[in-house]
Amino acid sequence: LTVNARWWSDFVFAENYRLMSLSNVSNYIKLFGHLPGMPSEKQVLDSGINVADMQALHQQKIEELTLYSIAQEEKLKAQELQLEVQRAQIELQRKKQEELEAKLNLLLSK
Repeated sequence: LTVNARWWSDFVFAENYRLMSLSNVSNYIKLFGHLPGMPSEKQVLDSGINVADMQALHQQKIEELTLYSIAQEEKLKAQELQLEVQRAQIELQRKKQEELEAKLNLLLSK
């Protein structure tokens, strides 16, 4: 079975594609009860679906999920790097504090 598509979803990888924020997606779902860009249950039950269009919409959502996952991974890596820097700063501060305490103890013991 071959279904001839009228469009495809690779446009989500274009630089000018505006991926909806997850908070906006959440708000949309709460408001309308389905994913943005997807037909509602009522629309599907009333009018049916074009199989090619639905497959393209599914692919679009998969590609958007991939973009969200990539963004989350980048954010996680940045947070891990920041955490490493903070740990190094804390260790440096701990060593400085130990040095100061040792100097203070020397002065107090005289």
